[in-house]
Amino acid sequence: PAAEASAAPAPAPAAPALPAVLRGKADGRPFTLRVVQQDGSTVVAQIDLLVGTTFRSYPMRGEVSAAGELQLREPSGGWSLSGRVSGGSLTGMLNHPDQKKPLPVRAAPG
Repeated sequence: PAAEASAAPAPAPAAPALPAVLRGKADGRPFTLRVVQQDGSTVVAQIDLLVGTTFRSYPMRGEVSAAGELQLREPSGGWSLSGRVSGGSLTGMLNHPDQKKPLPVRAAPG
């Protein structure tokens, strides 16, 4: 009898490595995304955002897809960030339940 060749499934595309720090603006406010840890598609990060006259830091968790789609949420249920990382830069939207509308975010490595 002939041995049947079994085709192994193609490995899933790897998630891109995110820059350690992305700096930019969230609706005109200074914004920083710091990647604390990335294990494949799983991301642990922190955002620093100017709220009023004070910089505040918020822990974030989520994932990045092989296509660069980034989804992060504050574990306490506050801020969430969704966007795309392309060429190391981030374009997306930052949301909070207390905000009337999402804040557009643009950030680059730095």
